[in-house]
Amino acid sequence: MSEIRLDKYLADMKAGTRSEVKEMIRRKNVKVNGATALKPDMKVNPAEDEIKLNNEIIEYAEFEYFMLNKPAGVLSAANDPKAVTVVDLITNCKRRDLFPVGRLDKDTEGLMLITNDGELSHELLSPKKHVDKTYYVKTDGRITENIVKSFAEGLDINICKCDDTRVSDFPEEIYHTLPAVLKVIASGEQSEATITLHEGKFHQVKRMFAAVGCRVTYLKRISMGSLHLDNDLKPGEFRALTKSEISALKNIVLKISEKEILKNKMSEKKISETEYERPDINTMLKNVKGVIFDMDGTLLDSMDVWKQIDIEFMGERNIVPHAGMEREIEGMSFHETAVYFKEKFDLHETVEEIEDIWHKAAYDKYVNEIQLKPHAREFLEELKRRKIKLGIATSNSKNLSHACLEALGISGLFDAVVTGCDINHGKPDPEIYLTAAENMSVFPQNCLIFEDVVMGLQAGISAGMKTCAVYDDFSKAYDDEKRKMADYYISSFEELI
Repeated sequence: MSEIRLDKYLADMKAGTRSEVKEMIRRKNVKVNGATALKPDMKVNPAEDEIKLNNEIIEYAEFEYFMLNKPAGVLSAANDPKAVTVVDLITNCKRRDLFPVGRLDKDTEGLMLITNDGELSHELLSPKKHVDKTYYVKTDGRITENIVKSFAEGLDINICKCDDTRVSDFPEEIYHTLPAVLKVIASGEQSEATITLHEGKFHQVKRMFAAVGCRVTYLKRISMGSLHLDNDLKPGEFRALTKSEISALKNIVLKISEKEILKNKMSEKKISETEYERPDINTMLKNVKGVIFDMDGTLLDSMDVWKQIDIEFMGERNIVPHAGMEREIEGMSFHETAVYFKEKFDLHETVEEIEDIWHKAAYDKYVNEIQLKPHAREFLEELKRRKIKLGIATSNSKNLSHACLEALGISGLFDAVVTGCDINHGKPDPEIYLTAAENMSVFPQNCLIFEDVVMGLQAGISAGMKTCAVYDDFSKAYDDEKRKMADYYISSFEELI
């Protein structure tokens, strides 16, 4: 294990915040191998050094893994100011940076993996991996052989509406599920079954049963990959994973990854035919004191959410998008986009009502579904280790941005969060990036921004900042333009780890 700063060691182990830990060291309450520590940036080796706080040994854990039997009524999030979360239930952990791997609906019970291992979490949740998840389900309605066959073939569900019982009239909103294994335990007016999925769309189990005329009355996850819920755990109870359970999870991910690599070598093309040199992180960060991230499409895999919302919103109002509209609204703030739609299509709703419609449509997805891009969490943590200030500059709304950052358990990493609600102009106006830099107390010339769209890169360039373009499926048509504009280009944050 590599050396880390003493203050990070203690803060990670919940001894206090960074500032509180520094005060403890100043008061000479911390000892390293029996000697009083004098500097918070002192390097220690967690595997070899003995760290004491007030004469009590503080043991270090790089990663922790817990199995929780989630009860109904508890939120699947790292923290929430108004509700009890699954992480709140893990009472004897050492780490302060735990988060749930994936989400379960608030009323759904069962297996949840709680950890701080970001790489394993991403591998288990990646849509490309197709890690099995099995649920026990009770329904109103008979589960027939035809329903079992439909599940095995895959069926159409609506992934946009919040109403679980409806299937959209708009074909663009229909999603055809991957084949699922449905095993009937009992069939009647009230039925019981298990269902094994290889994907995890929002409310997918409920939507699949709704599509065949059954209503889910009880749902409980009983396994994820090789991990099975311990029958001895009552709802709300948890335990640490065994070494064999951790090893089995990592092995199943490794085997899937090996198959994926082989498949890619045989059939998949490169993201771009244009060759580019992988950026060196030390070169990128030379003289950089602050790094500012766009959210949607840059830190988050979220652009498909807005595509679905746009399809639903425009379809219900018989709006036909014109050529170039996507580029016209690129970079606009939440408010500016609402004004654009109001004026462009002469909508009867007020701008505030349009914003409210979009907010309600997106909120559950931002809190329960959207994930960080691969290796983004590790990169953020690496920047914090280098004492670089972090900021967010997003055109999205304040409520959605803060709710998502809280749900992902990363809000505490950022020194400034500036949203489309905080500034007068969206991108490519540089105001949002200049405001973020000011709030971080960093000069613009000492800032590096990460952006996935052309308008965002232009905003950063106009602000006098270094820029790094980030690949995203949604904006891949403009990749060549992004490469030419930006100082650096990455296809994944993995390149910077």
